[in-house]
Amino acid sequence: MAGRHVRGSILLEVVLALALFVGAATVITAGINASLQAVERVRLQNHAANLAISLMSELQMHARPIAPIGPESFEKPFEGWLYRIALEQGEESIREAASLRPVEVIVWNPEEGVTHRLTQFFRASEMGESKPETEGIVP
Repeated sequence: MAGRHVRGSILLEVVLALALFVGAATVITAGINASLQAVERVRLQNHAANLAISLMSELQMHARPIAPIGPESFEKPFEGWLYRIALEQGEESIREAASLRPVEVIVWNPEEGVTHRLTQFFRASEMGESKPETEGIVP
């Protein structure tokens, strides 16, 4: 009878060890999955920020007109990403020509649910003077 109790307790120990192993494996797998999702979210946010900074740089260099645009799609290889340029509309007078106005670049990916907004102030006088670099070039 004592041998039966020993075998039963060994079986119980093995079952408990397996249960602990499965529990630990589940927790570790869930942690790794959460980490991978967080990395993907950060990658998409970083990508959106880079696209928004690129658009804002084009506005600063006057390579793109400072005017409300969008929503527009990015060219290849950035399919799936959209952008919009928004600026405050208001009555312009001589006094306001030297004032600063916010220009907001909004980049988003509707499939991934990622949005990034970037705002910078431009002189009101610059907003009417922006001309794309390609203007005036005859192909």
